[in-house]
Amino acid sequence: MAEIVLRDRLEHAGLAHRVVVDSAGISDEEAGRPAYPGTQRTLDRHGLPSVDHRARLFEQSWVTRYDLLLAMDSGHRRVLQRYATRHGADPSRVVLVGDLDPAGSTGDVPDPWGYPDDVFEDVYAQLEPALDALVAALPTRLG
Repeated sequence: MAEIVLRDRLEHAGLAHRVVVDSAGISDEEAGRPAYPGTQRTLDRHGLPSVDHRARLFEQSWVTRYDLLLAMDSGHRRVLQRYATRHGADPSRVVLVGDLDPAGSTGDVPDPWGYPDDVFEDVYAQLEPALDALVAALPTRLG
């Protein structure tokens, strides 16, 4: 969900051609599976394109490939920071999405897998202001 919301916001800001967005998990239990139906329904309700997405496992070496790594929760952040340290990358490039919310940290973004659609809507509501703030800050960061 975060990938699609971020791509949409970048497109509307005219920055899609300057930023690479990708997503992967730190667990392989969902690898190869499509987006959960609750994610699809939530994105559809918000007018965002359907995704032809398959879950995949994050490769540790990617911590050196990307300038910014967005973690959905504190546990993910710790794992990604360990990967960064292990590969000689700056662990501060790992940022908790909830910490980007200008109204104050929304904390961890829960994984709504298996929950009713209203929980997916709650996740969307957490992602939206945080990712909007990230996109608003990118022109300065990109130079």
